[in-house]
Amino acid sequence: METLTAGDLASLQRTQPQSLTRVLAELEAEGLLTREQDPDDRRRIILTITRAGTELLVRTMRDRDTWLASAIESALTPTERELLRLATPLMDRLADA
Repeated sequence: METLTAGDLASLQRTQPQSLTRVLAELEAEGLLTREQDPDDRRRIILTITRAGTELLVRTMRDRDTWLASAIESALTPTERELLRLATPLMDRLADA
C-alpha cells in the first residue's frame, strides 16, 4: 500500500497542505484513508489509502473512462476524433511540464 504525507499530496495537487485538511478529514471519516503519525518524524502524518478507498478510486476512474469514451464516440465526428488522437501526445507533454 503506497503512503505519502499531506505535504506530498499537496505538492502533487499544486496546493497548500492546509487546504487539504477538511477533505482529508472527510475521507478518513468515510474510511477511505487512514492517517498515522510518522514514527521517524512525529510532526508528520502519513496518509494511506484503504482498500475501500482504492476500490472507490478504481470504480470512479473506470466510470469516467467509460463516460469519456462514450462522449467522444457520440459527440465528435471521425475527423475530430482523429484530431483528438493526434493531440494526445501534446496533452501528455503539457501535463508533465
